[in-house]
Amino acid sequence: QVYAHVKQFALGLSKLGLQFGQTVAISGENAKELFWAEYGVLALGGKTVCLYPDMLASEIKYILQHSEASFFVAEDQEQVDKILAVRDELPLIQKIIYWDSRGMWQYDDPMLMNFAEVLEVGQGLDRESPEFFENSIEKVTRDDIAVISYTSGTTGLPKGVVLTHANLLDNAYRVAMSVEMKPFSQYLSYISPAWGTEQICGITLGLVVPFELNFPEKPETVLENIRELGAEILIFGPRQWES
Repeated sequence: QVYAHVKQFALGLSKLGLQFGQTVAISGENAKELFWAEYGVLALGGKTVCLYPDMLASEIKYILQHSEASFFVAEDQEQVDKILAVRDELPLIQKIIYWDSRGMWQYDDPMLMNFAEVLEVGQGLDRESPEFFENSIEKVTRDDIAVISYTSGTTGLPKGVVLTHANLLDNAYRVAMSVEMKPFSQYLSYISPAWGTEQICGITLGLVVPFELNFPEKPETVLENIRELGAEILIFGPRQWES
């Protein structure tokens, strides 16, 4: 099922005009659609930039300009409103795609597109060219850029850290060789993929171990969800260790 959704989203993006090497920005809380979107972009040879969901519109504008993003994938109305507020200063953005349609019914903008609609477009391309997806994956090399992960900007403007496919896989395999993890371990993905750590752990280890990925109901329920799930693997950031 994951493969099908990733394939359909990738093909949909390709049909919408995403080219090899272009950047797609993704903003939202951890969710299956965020992961499908990133895997889909990577399968096309694109690169992703994940954003913290609490970023201001001005912060989003800087990162999208700096990374030369062509598409913006958003969780919901809140994230869409931020990008619309600065859209006139982002001439490279071709489409804004959202996966939570609550509150979006009153929007009438040709640049906006529902995640499910992108999947439908992808299904059409798959029927026309069934080999396209696998051929696209084969063109991606270990040295291609997978992710640009931005620093927090505490000492100046955020800096874009380039992570190649080789870098992500190398880090993931080193962790997997050092820490015993059984396949399909229960993993709660609650650290934002905007942080490079989750790119290595949730995004990459999630595939190579693999994990059974789970997502919090909302940020406030993380501790409750950990107990409910009986999570076997968690990643703690400084804030969690301090607590």
